[in-house]
Amino acid sequence: MASGIAVHDDVVLTFDKIRVRLQGADKQEQLKLVLFKISDDGKCIIVDEENCLKVKHLENEDDIFKKIVSVMPKEDCRYALYDCSWESKDSPKEDLVFIMWAPENSSIKKKMKYASSKQYIKAKFQGLFKTPIAQYLGVLLNCPTTISLLVCSL
Repeated sequence: MASGIAVHDDVVLTFDKIRVRLQGADKQEQLKLVLFKISDDGKCIIVDEENCLKVKHLENEDDIFKKIVSVMPKEDCRYALYDCSWESKDSPKEDLVFIMWAPENSSIKKKMKYASSKQYIKAKFQGLFKTPIAQYLGVLLNCPTTISLLVCSL
């Protein structure tokens, strides 16, 4: 690892939870947004459990992307997985969207640490493939943040 930061096993377990739908499970309790952060000691990437959102948290939201931005820290970086549901002309679709959140207010050191560790967390997400969606979602959402998105088809 070039960055020296490992990925905690709970990250993979949480990825499996957001990716796999269990028959009979309560839909309201399914994960929609999971945030990951570098631990305070800087040694591993962990799940940021207090900022994760479930289906029930986004059900009545008019603007889901603004809600996602609202749970992101204003001065710290994060990785996130968003379970995106959308409709094509033919049928409903679901994709996992990988987000690297790097707000302008975070330090250069943090941005570099997250950028150099991104490949290790993505490697743990089996089936995630590189399809850039937007390089500057912050501009689209009218927030001062540069993030990158990747999509994973389920």
